[in-house]
This record gives sequence, structure tokens and C-alpha cells, in this order.
Amino acid sequence: MVSNGKLSIEGYLEMLKTEIENDKQLAIKLSKAGKKFWAKAALNRIQTMKNEIKSASQIEDENEDEDEDDKKENTNITNNQKQQEKTQQQKQQKKTHQTNKQKEQQQQQQQQKQQPESNTASTTDPPHPDYGNPLDISQVISNDVLTMIIEQCNKSITQYKQQQKQIPKSVIDRKKIAHQKITFLQTMVQNEKLTIEGYLEMLQTEIGNEKERAKILLKKGKRDWAKIALNRIKIMEKEIQGASQIEEESEED
Repeated sequence: MVSNGKLSIEGYLEMLKTEIENDKQLAIKLSKAGKKFWAKAALNRIQTMKNEIKSASQIEDENEDEDEDDKKENTNITNNQKQQEKTQQQKQQKKTHQTNKQKEQQQQQQQQKQQPESNTASTTDPPHPDYGNPLDISQVISNDVLTMIIEQCNKSITQYKQQQKQIPKSVIDRKKIAHQKITFLQTMVQNEKLTIEGYLEMLQTEIGNEKERAKILLKKGKRDWAKIALNRIKIMEKEIQGASQIEEESEED
């Protein structure tokens, strides 16, 4: 259903319906096993996907009501806008690239001046330029953060559909990776290789990592990226709080 970065709305909705059924069965199994926290997470994903299907269906109905002349006119306008945006982006990218290159050269010159004469390697090497990039979700282990990322991808997909634009492959891949990571967590829980206590410890560790990441990003002037890291911290802290409440309720039962 994915070809050359394109995904049909019908195929996409079928994927969502299948995923809803899978999560329903998973929620039942987890609930019977007494794993209320994970069952609740599955139910939350189901509601998110149902809302997405409803939104996509409304968009499809609106598109069907348009006549052919309006579609052609909108397409021409969109194509012109795309070309203008592409030209503007290329100019901006070129300008940004030149500016970044100059900054890097200046930073390198400053670092060389500040380096001690000894050949001893620094123990505080600067992070990679892409360090903390919010598009990189390889280090994300939180179920709720991954669910938030999927919701963001869904919103982007809906916007591209509304604008009759091609959905970028990067958005589809990002959502796919987030789904895979959630599936991995579910598999670990089902096979009893991950306990709620172990999972919460993982979250605590990742919160510490995100805090350190946010500090470094702020020092590097990347406030937008630091803000995203801080938002992930809030989500994980809320997730831990919710899990603790569920555990207390289970003990009372």
C-alpha cells in the first residue's frame, strides 16, 4: 500500500481498522492477565485511531462534494505554490548551509585557539550536530511518548490529505518505527520479559537522559529541541504517576 512514498487513504484506513482489532484483542488479554496499565495504554491507542478514522472520513466526504473545475483550479494553485515553496526552500537551504558552514569554521577556529598545548584528548567533546534532533526517535522507550509521536504523524498525514499533497515518506517511516517500538514493548510484556517495575525504572533512566539532553541543547542555543525534550519528560513523569496509581488500585483489589 506504500509506493514511492504514497499511501492511499483507503489502504491507510484499512491498516487502522486492522490495528484497532489487534489492540482490542491485546487489551482483553492484558486485562485478564491483570496488567491494567498496559491494557489502558492499548485502549488509549484504540480511541486515537478511531478519532483518526472519523477525521479522515470527513475529509473524504468533503473532497467528494467538490466539482471537477474546483479540483483543477486547486491543483494548479497548489502546483504553483509548491514550485514557489520549493524555490524558496532551496534558496533558504543554500543560505542556511552557507551560514552554518561559516559558524562551524568560526567555532573550529575558536576551539583551536582555546585548546591546551598538550596532546591530551578532551573528556568533554561536543555532541554531534544532530544531537537531540526530535525527529530521531531511536532512543525513545516510553509508550506514551511513542503514542504522542504517532498522533503527531497522524495530524501531519491529515493535513497533507486536506491540502491534496503527497505524504512524505519520512512521516510514514517515523510512524512505522513508533508502531514497531510499541509492538516490541507489548511483546516483552506478553512474554513476561518486562515487568511494570522494570519499565518504570527504564522511564526514570530516560527522564535523566532527557534532562541532560535538554541542558546541552539549551547551551547550544537549540531552544526548540530542548523544549521538545522537556515535553517528553513531562509525558514520562505523568506516565509514571499513572502507572503508580494503577498499581495501587490493583493492590487494593
